[in-house]
Amino acid sequence: VRPQFQIAVPADVNMVRLSIDGGKTWFNATQSATAGVWDYTWLADVSEGKHTLTVEATDAAGNKTMQKLEFTIDTTLSVPTIVLDNTDDSGTKGDNLTNVNKPTFVLG
Repeated sequence: VRPQFQIAVPADVNMVRLSIDGGKTWFNATQSATAGVWDYTWLADVSEGKHTLTVEATDAAGNKTMQKLEFTIDTTLSVPTIVLDNTDDSGTKGDNLTNVNKPTFVLG
């Protein structure tokens, strides 16, 4: 998975750099058409699991600030369940049998 990031910073910021998991490699974000918004799409796949994004912003005066954000990449597809709504489950509750002509189902 190649994550995409959009970073909102004050308008006087003139450089935004990103790093994942405390890596020694930093990547420069690209300033978007909207003032104060910078974009970056990771160029390589990032593995599943928990990661830390570090963002460094530098303003026109050379002042730097750094923020970290934890994120998780999860590409496992969850199998949804469909059950009969309890209000339409007639007879023994939980047996998923009904005598309702137009029952309601719940997707979970």
